[in-house]
Formats: sequence, structure tokens, C-alpha cells
Amino acid sequence: MVALYEFGHELTAGRRKGQGFSFEARYAMIAAVKGGADRKVVAKAFACSPGTVAGQVRRWDAEQETIRARERRGRNRIILLPANARLHYRVRRTPRMTFRERRDALRNLVSSGKAV
Repeated sequence: MVALYEFGHELTAGRRKGQGFSFEARYAMIAAVKGGADRKVVAKAFACSPGTVAGQVRRWDAEQETIRARERRGRNRIILLPANARLHYRVRRTPRMTFRERRDALRNLVSSGKAV
């Protein structure tokens, strides 16, 4: 058990919360669980939750034994660049604008078609 703990910490060294796991770490997690290790023990070794380990194993089973990383998605850009520039100009011109006024100004820009 100590070997799994040391191995897991070596593979996940420098990984911050919220970052994905490397190919090797995902494979080692799955191999440990498939080899009979408890999910909680594996989770502790790899510094993640038991749900994360279960999810990796579930994906392994569902995707015909592939462990490729999922595509990471960020926030969609809601404000287009021209609208963003107009909004910044308006905020600089009226610095005491409230949040609601800024929101309404942005909605007006988008609905008027000037944001495109």
C-alpha cells in the first residue's frame, strides 16, 4: 500500500486542484482499481476524491478501454470585441455607472446589432 501511495504522489506531483491528470496517472489509477485496490485508497494516493477515481474507471469501461483526456472547455466569450470596446468606452465616460446600468447598456449593444 505504501508503494501505491508513493507512486501516486510521484505521478501527481505539482498538480493543482482542478487540473486534469496525466495519461500515466489516469492509467495507474485504473490499473490499481482493476487490480483490486479500494477506490478510497487509490484516491488518497493520487490526491483526489473517490468520485474522481470512479469516474476514470467508468470512462474506461464506457469508452472501450481508452484513457484519452477530455477536451477542456473554458467559458464562452459572451461579449464580442467591438461591443466590449464600446462598453469600456462608456464605462470610462461615466465612471459612476451602476452594475445594472452596465448590464442594460451591454444588452442594448447586443440587441441593436452593433456588437457584431
